Amino acid sequence: MSWVAAFRMTGPPARVLVHVPARALEYAQALTSAVLGPAKIAAPCAIEVRVGVTAAEAQSLAPWPDIFFGAGLAPEVLLEMPRLGWIQWAWAGVDRLLDHGPFAEALAQSRFRLSRAVGLFGPPLAEYVLAYCLCLAQGIPQVLEAQRERAWRRFRPDRLAGKRLGVAGLGSTGGEIARQAARLGLEVWGCRRSGASPGPTPEGIARVFGPAELDVFVSGLDFLVLALPLTPATRGLFSAGLLARMKPASVLINVGRGALVDERALVEALRAGRPGWAVLDVFEREPLPPESELWSLPNVIITPHLAGLSRPDDIVDLFLRNLAAYRSGGPLAGEVRADLGY
Repeated sequence: MSWVAAFRMTGPPARVLVHVPARALEYAQALTSAVLGPAKIAAPCAIEVRVGVTAAEAQSLAPWPDIFFGAGLAPEVLLEMPRLGWIQWAWAGVDRLLDHGPFAEALAQSRFRLSRAVGLFGPPLAEYVLAYCLCLAQGIPQVLEAQRERAWRRFRPDRLAGKRLGVAGLGSTGGEIARQAARLGLEVWGCRRSGASPGPTPEGIARVFGPAELDVFVSGLDFLVLALPLTPATRGLFSAGLLARMKPASVLINVGRGALVDERALVEALRAGRPGWAVLDVFEREPLPPESELWSLPNVIITPHLAGLSRPDDIVDLFLRNLAAYRSGGPLAGEVRADLGY
């Protein structure tokens, strides 16, 4: 599938290969509509688009593209693209790319540029986090259990106002979670790589911690939200020792990456009641295997990596903005640094 969108046709078109698992045509159509439809977003150059509906189709087109727009393609396949100068990843996480040594080395050597989806997932992830905070504070699991048993059980639900929520990772997603939580009356703490300084404190955050203060950070929270990228420094960061510092009635909510948490240690911690609950949208292995003990724990809520589902129109808008920056040699929104891992 191929076509040319002719805008400012002063040179050869940018060759863009689109592939997103199960959604490649949806993304390609969104790109077409953006540049050829009623909105007619002005592209900075002519664009020729080809679509790899399957990974095998995308791999067959490896000699062709200058630019890859999408996600889910193996790093080995991306390295087979000799003309490739820029990858616009349609997902926020790039750890599976950077875990591949030759790919990370090629990026570090500036063989190509890589940008990830940023600034898009904060609102839906904030809604997800606060929905489950409200769910547990209001005792919805107990209500549903009593309803199934036809039992009239009165209890005293809690309120979020006055509780303390901590966000580990204060990028665009973590910052939005913090802002929305503060508006509901929660006291918000944050933890980031740079600690309390330098740099401004995101709106709504009462106190900022650094990595060396993680034990103090987690021990004071009613809700702990993980919104960190997965890097060598954050893999397995939330270990048995750190989980044991959490309050017995606290809640762990992971919308970052599954491998931020030692899952074996989390199972044991939940059995011991520290934390009291876990809401998990991401896992070390996805789909979560049926044999995982997490499925059977009564104090766990599992969702199938749906908290921050992307909308093609939003990703296309980011792509076109970054395309202009790429063509001019400027900075890309969400550009990934190999040394930082995000």
